[in-house]
Amino acid sequence: MISHPPAVARALHAECLKLKGTLALRAALMAPLLVGLLVAAERPPEAPAQFWGSLLKLAMTAWAIFMLPLTITLESALLAGVEHSNHTWKHVLALPLPRHAVYVAKIVVVAMLAALGTLVVIALVLIVGYVLMLLRPGLASAGAPPWRSMLLLGAKLWLASWLLVALQSWVSLRWPSFTVAIGVGIAGTFVALFASRAAVGMYVPWLLPMNSLSPDRLPLALWLGGAGGVVAAALACLELSGRDEGDPAWPRPRAVAVALIAASLFAGITAAAPTLQRTLEGAEARIRRVESGLTPSLNVKGEATTHTLAERMAFYQVPGMSIAVIDDGKIAWARAYGVIEAGTAVPVVPDTPFQAASISKPVTAIGALSAVQRGELSLDEDVNLRLRAWRVPESEHTSTTKVTLRGLLSHDAGVVEHRTSGYAPSEPIPTTLQVLDGLPPSKDPPITLERAPGGKWGYSGGGYVIVQQLLEDALGKPFPEIMRETVLEPLEMANSSFEQPLRIGWESRAARGHAQDGTPLAERWRRHPEMAAAGLWTTPRDLASLAIDLWRAWRGESGRALTPEMARRMLTREAGSFGLGMMVSGKDRLVAFAHEGANVGYRCSMIMNVETGRGAVVMTNADRGGGLMREVMRSIAREYDWPTFKVVEREPVRVDPALFARYTGRYAPTHAPEATITVTTRDGRLHLQTASMGPSPIEMLPLGENLFFVREDEGEITFRVEADGPASALICAYQGETLVAERIGKGKVP
Repeated sequence: MISHPPAVARALHAECLKLKGTLALRAALMAPLLVGLLVAAERPPEAPAQFWGSLLKLAMTAWAIFMLPLTITLESALLAGVEHSNHTWKHVLALPLPRHAVYVAKIVVVAMLAALGTLVVIALVLIVGYVLMLLRPGLASAGAPPWRSMLLLGAKLWLASWLLVALQSWVSLRWPSFTVAIGVGIAGTFVALFASRAAVGMYVPWLLPMNSLSPDRLPLALWLGGAGGVVAAALACLELSGRDEGDPAWPRPRAVAVALIAASLFAGITAAAPTLQRTLEGAEARIRRVESGLTPSLNVKGEATTHTLAERMAFYQVPGMSIAVIDDGKIAWARAYGVIEAGTAVPVVPDTPFQAASISKPVTAIGALSAVQRGELSLDEDVNLRLRAWRVPESEHTSTTKVTLRGLLSHDAGVVEHRTSGYAPSEPIPTTLQVLDGLPPSKDPPITLERAPGGKWGYSGGGYVIVQQLLEDALGKPFPEIMRETVLEPLEMANSSFEQPLRIGWESRAARGHAQDGTPLAERWRRHPEMAAAGLWTTPRDLASLAIDLWRAWRGESGRALTPEMARRMLTREAGSFGLGMMVSGKDRLVAFAHEGANVGYRCSMIMNVETGRGAVVMTNADRGGGLMREVMRSIAREYDWPTFKVVEREPVRVDPALFARYTGRYAPTHAPEATITVTTRDGRLHLQTASMGPSPIEMLPLGENLFFVREDEGEITFRVEADGPASALICAYQGETLVAERIGKGKVP
């Protein structure tokens, strides 16, 4: 029979008296010291605005994921050990004090010790913070610590730990062996380390304190930790009361409690198993599988289409490439392949710089948003208020709505697209002002507005040239210097630079660009005075570090470049599929952020999944590198279990080869008439050839009489046929876009 509160009160009083005779109290005070040492040893953030948040996040993460679960395990085992030693249970039960009252008293004490330890961690954050501010006067502007946020974060973490307190205290009291309690706690803690990124990890009791630090998992952590702790404690009380009364019907609650603990461990082990297996087998085995598992985006049913990386580099005529893979929020590995220039023996290494092309834009956006954080720029004011050397021309497009930094970063300011081919080293390179005004030696028209800001969305490199001038005017420094100080150096991107021309000493180790046929560009590479839009030289490893830092800031940790608030602004969809500089995916919530780049002679791509902490960066030094990098991404996705980059399978149908004669001929795309598409027949099969797809014809497989696909692409090709004559046009549909190519000449059916 469950006792009244006075019994629990007497038991609680006794437990408090016993604390002086155990290590539990000292453990609650000493365990946080390890967290304090970790915080003191960590490099503090440069930006004062991020100072207190960064220290608190680091301390609470270390406390929640590792030290708090182990501390609860040790404290519950130590407190229960008193009853198990010297047959103390018999003496306790000889008094009018039921067993479950002892249990309730113990979980209250363990919970209070957990709260004490959390408060000590917060106190150590304050001590370390003030010491660092004394040692580094530049951090003094960080101001007073956010007391309310600190205490609220600690309270949430503590509430989420109640289920763990209830389970560990029950295990400790139920089994007299100290080893059982310690073993369950240590096993649960280490299983949780591997299960943290899995979906089922949300339900593992040892992970609930850590989950309380994540905005997405906080509600479940509080409900499962708080309410689940009460339920687990009630079940344990029933089981212990049954043992007191000797009722044979009472083992059922015991079975339920045992099942609850077993289910918690099983969920953790299930979630941890894939990660643990991959960890044990090593990165090398995974790298080999990525290198040997390249497939086209489309798989023909019944065909084996797996290739090695070397085979596909030869197929796409890509001399060199570099890869960085992100797993669990860390760079898992970085590898380079091939040579920096075809016909030479100089290898590409992980530190070889490539042109990042349009991936320059999200990096620029981070630099601009860091200026917004410091109050040097505003997202929503008229940029003409800060521009000095040049201004956005006033027109009917700006009569009611002005151009803002938000609009420029999200490609929603109405600025012309402005795609440039760059400048050879032998050509004079224009200044930013000459690019903006379209004046010689600029080869492109002036950058103007073609529609009102906030109207129809349109991707625009020209908008980022305006951002480049805006940063220089507002901060009074050259653009490469601004980016180095605000982004590249804080993120330790040592092999990255916006300098145009390429900085001295880098020419000999930079990757040379290559044309469609795999031959080196005569000028090695093009120079891009539109630095903000296309001028970054970098490596996959540096871009992976940037992606990880942005991901951490988005999760609520203090990034080295952006605060959590600013990172979430950047990764919130503004217009089209873009946030502020980055493409974002996910209908109701952010799932991934990504960007691709294409300069003459270079193709590159980066992606980061925010739910799994997985992603990759791939860079190539060839115009045909786009197909290769997508196959590499697909292989990485399969190995690391990404939810994207899945292979599409199609099954061709039988079509009379005599119909193919209607489709043969040459076609000219309406948007680029010079990019001729040639369709031929060979051995009773239809083939397609374009400069962008390489020198060899590619087989077209039928899905219908006039509907085809190719193995190298997910798109579909339709021939427009009228009566019994030849096809008048070829229509390609891919990812929601349509390309129409009209037949050249009248043509005849043979």
